[in-house]
Amino acid sequence: MSIGVVRTRSLEREGIRSDRVRWNLSAAVLYEEAVRRDEGVIAAGGPLACLTGQHTGRSPNDKFIVRESASEAHIAWGNVNRPMTEAHFETLHADLLTALAGKELFVPDCYAGADPAYRLPIRVITEYAWHSLFARHMFIADPVAPSETTHVPEFTVVSIPSFKADPGRHGTNGATVIAVHLAKKLVLIGGTSYAGEIKKSVFSILNYLLPLQGVLSMHCSANIGAGGDTALFFGLSGTGKTTLSSDPDRLLIGDDEHGWSDRGVFNF
Repeated sequence: MSIGVVRTRSLEREGIRSDRVRWNLSAAVLYEEAVRRDEGVIAAGGPLACLTGQHTGRSPNDKFIVRESASEAHIAWGNVNRPMTEAHFETLHADLLTALAGKELFVPDCYAGADPAYRLPIRVITEYAWHSLFARHMFIADPVAPSETTHVPEFTVVSIPSFKADPGRHGTNGATVIAVHLAKKLVLIGGTSYAGEIKKSVFSILNYLLPLQGVLSMHCSANIGAGGDTALFFGLSGTGKTTLSSDPDRLLIGDDEHGWSDRGVFNF
């Protein structure tokens, strides 16, 4: 049996039939797997460099939220939040499950949200080792080796770049799709190798859930001074949030997405 393969666990909960599931691999093993599978190369100094193909950034025009009764009243529908019908999502989901049969998959179980009072248990299912490595670094790893009993994900993200959506069958604009079903607590990503779609999908879920719990969700960086004073830096991507918050005299809370609750400011 190869390192990291745990045959006593399965993805039956997610409807995926495969005995080639790699659970909660360490960063070192995922790094080696990505190189072995020719997903990336080792750059000078040791970082893993991966190409994302035609998508070098997010595809906002290909992101959809399923319009269903439990969540539709809380969503501002329009160009940013594009609706997908439940029927189209069900067809997309079924076709994706068929494509995953027998495929080797990587699964990290982790959390989004640094505050234990608001953290969200998530599961990320990917076909690329480097996407799993990305998720492992982006989100918070369980301090104890997760198992089927200790980690019960509330949301699952399935990212399969090799799967191409069909506009006629799935109601998409093209072969790329990011579909979020809030009631089913499921995100389906296909047709893009850009790992940032995994990150942004989870952030979008938190942006939906947290305000309903009285927590302000913010696209900002944040740091804190010795006296407990927190500073927030708002701005669009690329406008300097990370640079401004990286103050040598203050502790960094985070450089991108945060929540502000009665308990304080916390990194997503």
